[in-house]
Amino acid sequence: MTAALTLDVILVIALGARVYERSLLKLGARVSWREAVAVAVDSRDRVYVFSRRDKPNVTVFDSDGAYLDSWGEGVFAGAHGLTIGPDDTIFCADSVDHTVRKCTLDGKVLMTL
Repeated sequence: MTAALTLDVILVIALGARVYERSLLKLGARVSWREAVAVAVDSRDRVYVFSRRDKPNVTVFDSDGAYLDSWGEGVFAGAHGLTIGPDDTIFCADSVDHTVRKCTLDGKVLMTL
């Protein structure tokens, strides 16, 4: 018999005049974070959480908190920072391998600095 765990996480993000507060109750069993180190919101109000867990590092939610996607498994050694560019690309900073990766919003690496 497997025990179920329900976790109520409230995510609050303030970006300029916009404030997002969402209950992330729709995570399901696919998501667990060891350390969530950065959060960003794209132009379509999708929320990206960058975490230091083993796989995958980026988890994507819609504006209502529903799980959409996750990616980054095997790409990041030490998640550190996250920002969305003006062209809706995402920049992911890695503090272990000292890189910044420019990615599409679905996780394709376009450039590594």
